[in-house]
Amino acid sequence: MARRCSHAAWLGHHQLISKPLQAEQRQETEDGLVLHRLAKHILTEGKSEHFTFFPDGYTPPVEFFTNLNDFFRTHLPVLKAEMGTPCQVFPELRLSLDEHLRPAYGYPNGYFVGSLDLALYNPDTQDLIVLDYKTERNARLDLTDYYRAQLALYVLLVHHAHAPVKRFQLVVHAVFPGKLKWLTEGWTKFDPDASVQDLVSLVNEALENLKEIKPKENSLCIYCSYRNQCPLFPEG
Repeated sequence: MARRCSHAAWLGHHQLISKPLQAEQRQETEDGLVLHRLAKHILTEGKSEHFTFFPDGYTPPVEFFTNLNDFFRTHLPVLKAEMGTPCQVFPELRLSLDEHLRPAYGYPNGYFVGSLDLALYNPDTQDLIVLDYKTERNARLDLTDYYRAQLALYVLLVHHAHAPVKRFQLVVHAVFPGKLKWLTEGWTKFDPDASVQDLVSLVNEALENLKEIKPKENSLCIYCSYRNQCPLFPEG
């Protein structure tokens, strides 16, 4: 619910809900699906459950594969070097917490649910790097504050539902034009209490904003995991 509320509030703030989805946005969504499937397949050495990488009728541009290749050959080694050894790599790490900030595995009572695109963790130092892929053509790096809030909450998820965190760094991989954007300067000490307060504030703000936002169907709805809670889709 928290993710749905925060996402809807952000969409409303940037006036995206009331606009028809443009072809470019649909392409970015398809790029994102392919990216996650390919990246997980590579990072798990071919053990990913995804065998069909491309949605029907869609193939990403050549630039997409060039930049993805650069990421694994150049950017990922930089992140691993920053992490030090031992370095554990978790692609598509799905976590959730209940209302008491306890792990809600399988999301039976998930209050705050998140899927981290890529997490790097050092169990000896309890350092964490959270990376998020962005497939928007302009990289949307002007939204640094939003991205920072999103990824900082992922740190909270990891700390409570996966492994203890002492320090963290937040990174965005802008697939176009294929660059890393560091959202934190050096290592940041993790403060669990402050992170919980940030989460509560974000959810309260989102719920307040939702009072003025009416859902509107668009082509992204088919990818939504909350259809069973949306008034537009009573059948789920």
